[in-house]
Amino acid sequence: YFDAHEVWEEWWMECPSAERRFAQSLIQAAVALYHWERGNAAGADRLFRSGRRYMEPYAPHYFGLEVATFWADVERGFAGVRPQIVLRDSP
Repeated sequence: YFDAHEVWEEWWMECPSAERRFAQSLIQAAVALYHWERGNAAGADRLFRSGRRYMEPYAPHYFGLEVATFWADVERGFAGVRPQIVLRDSP
């Protein structure tokens, strides 16, 4: 997750303004999973929710990514790492 963050951050810094929130949402998804893996549930939850919110305007798909499927997959990733912790649903 950390490596994905590094690659996407380079793109984010150079991408056109119309793509910046999309890039930021991908970065936040990666960092959320990184925090989750390291036991930081509060940080994971905060980044998951803000990243999902940042990507909403790009739904239903952007750059070939199905937005709803992406976030469902990210959420499943949390369960695979720490199933005893549950993310909050509310924004």
